[in-house]
Amino acid sequence: MAEIIENTKGQSYSGVVVSIGDGNRTVIVEIIRYVESKLYKKKVKKTSRIMAHDANASCALRDKVKINSTRPLSKRKKFIVVAKID
Repeated sequence: MAEIIENTKGQSYSGVVVSIGDGNRTVIVEIIRYVESKLYKKKVKKTSRIMAHDANASCALRDKVKINSTRPLSKRKKFIVVAKID
């Protein structure tokens, strides 16, 4: 199987692995960002759950990872795990 090389273009996020898929090659990464409320001018926490492909199946729960966008791998999986963050 070909090794996936880090893509320098596209979106790049860092987040925490909150779930591992049935096939062991899919992980769900939760990304937390803060957005200012237009009405109250207060920072509000927003979370996004993104499915990502883990080619080496090396991620465990609560690992901090960096993900990059890539070509669509399935209906909902459009990101790959690039690296673990210590």
